[in-house]
Amino acid sequence: NFVAIPHWIVGSIARLIEDGVKDDSHAFEAELIPQATDIIILLLDRQEGQDISAGQDAVTWAINSPRGKCLEALINLALRRCRLSDKELQNHKVVWQELEPIFTKELNTIQNGTYEFGVIVVLFLPNFLYMCRPWVISNLEKIFNHQDSNHWSCAMQGYAYLSIVDEEVYSYLKTKGDFLKALDDENLQDRVQEKIIQNITISYLYGHENIDCPDDLIHILLERNKFDEIKHLIWFIWTLRHKNDPKTIAIINELWPLLLSKTDNSTKDGRKLLSSLCHWASSIDTITDKNKQWLLTCAPFANEGHNAYDLIRSLAVLSDKQPFEAQEVWLEMLRSYCYDYPEEDIKRLLSNLVAMGSDGVRKAKSVVDLYLLHGHDRPFLWLQETMKGTA
Repeated sequence: NFVAIPHWIVGSIARLIEDGVKDDSHAFEAELIPQATDIIILLLDRQEGQDISAGQDAVTWAINSPRGKCLEALINLALRRCRLSDKELQNHKVVWQELEPIFTKELNTIQNGTYEFGVIVVLFLPNFLYMCRPWVISNLEKIFNHQDSNHWSCAMQGYAYLSIVDEEVYSYLKTKGDFLKALDDENLQDRVQEKIIQNITISYLYGHENIDCPDDLIHILLERNKFDEIKHLIWFIWTLRHKNDPKTIAIINELWPLLLSKTDNSTKDGRKLLSSLCHWASSIDTITDKNKQWLLTCAPFANEGHNAYDLIRSLAVLSDKQPFEAQEVWLEMLRSYCYDYPEEDIKRLLSNLVAMGSDGVRKAKSVVDLYLLHGHDRPFLWLQETMKGTA
């Protein structure tokens, strides 16, 4: 019952050519590239752009449209040619000279309301930077065109899929106000806004943003103090955590007390942010007087955002060297209701306390008492087993 239509045929031709050049290990012969390029250019000349409706995912729309498939094939053809030239001549300047008019023509089609390239050129921005960085930088104003709201929205949605932060592109978008505009645009999806916060964080991590500079985005982000933005900032920094990474540790130590000072625990959102900050306990190697206060401030709200589990796991690791300090934070966490898991980490915390002798046993019992108060008797049984094992 399948009936082929022109759009389907165009897309299939484009995907066939793309598959033939995307991977050098099974690409078709280089002699066929000019013919394949002519086919794609012919299709692009004849294939009209598709309409995109308000609120539609621009990336999904672009890569699945017949014109979008042709553009992806064209870009992969160009990349294949550049790689072959690099291998033979150690550069691809001549290849780009031939390709540049084709891509400039496509960039100009956006002005006529054909938006597919407006999305795809940003999706492939790292590849275009490889092919010709000056072309990209000189055309950023066209790629992120403020004069056409549909075009700009499509470009920013494409930007949300990039996995790198290019310092030059970032600086342009920051200076032109694109990032703040996107954060405030209710029509853009969460993915765009989250990517922008991640970009700001990465730039901050590498010293290109300063929390004390009023014009820097990390400073502005903290001053805005919007719940969703700060929550994602906390989460993203947690994903970057590495105890041997001094840069990540440095920004956590700088931001943690600042965020605490801006967070109101009398509000639901404030308590959830304090709960999110419990994630950062995993970045601590040693409990000090300073970071213990941060932990004690966050611990009572750990379960507000269901983060007590992660806090317990972090405290279990810390208790191997500092059982009493870990117990102090643990006790503060149990001032509010908490579940009796993760089991192995609770057992580890109790065992480390018991190993400290009578003082440790007394502190372990004070923890177990709070679990009993919350209706959980398993920690009591685990403590009894631990004490028997050390008797």
